[in-house]
Amino acid sequence: MNRFCDVMNTNYDTDTVVALINEMKVAIEPAIEEQSNRYPSSVSSVSSWESNIEKMIQFAQERTGYVQGFLQSRFTLPDVVTVTLNTDSGVGYIRINDTDITVDTRGVSDASSWSGSYFGGTTQTFTAVALDGHTFVKFIVTDTANGMTTEYTDSIIEVTLGSGETVVQVIFE
Repeated sequence: MNRFCDVMNTNYDTDTVVALINEMKVAIEPAIEEQSNRYPSSVSSVSSWESNIEKMIQFAQERTGYVQGFLQSRFTLPDVVTVTLNTDSGVGYIRINDTDITVDTRGVSDASSWSGSYFGGTTQTFTAVALDGHTFVKFIVTDTANGMTTEYTDSIIEVTLGSGETVVQVIFE
C-alpha cells in the first residue's frame, strides 16, 4: 500500500502526468493534420485528436481519487491523510519509505517542502539523508489532528499516521 502511494505521489502525480501529456502533445501536434489526411481511420480530425488529449488530461486529474477510493473500499482502509515533509534541501533530504524526496525525483518540484497522500493508520518509514559536510540533528513530527509534536534523534524512524495531516521536519547542521 505504501509503495503504491509513493508512486502515486511522485511518478503519477497529477501535475507530472499532465505536464508529460502536454509535452507529448507539443511534440506530436505538427504531424496530426498530415496523419489525419493520410490515415483518417487513425485520426479523424485535428479537433478529435485534441478532444482525446483533453480526455487523457481529465483522466489524469481524476485518477488519484478513483484509485484511492478503490483501495479504501477493497482493503477497508481509513481516510487519506496528507504527509508534509520539510527540510533544507541544500543540506539534506528525506526519504519516505523507498522514495527519495529530491528535485531529481519525478513529481517532486520542491524538495524543501513536499506533500503526499497516504492512508491514515499506516506506518511510514522516514530516513534523514545528510549531504556531504552536514549531519543529521533530529526529526520533529507533528500530528495535526491532536496537536502532538514528537522529536526523534534517530535518523530512521517509523511513524504511524493519525487521522489528520502529519508534518515531518528534519533538522540538519
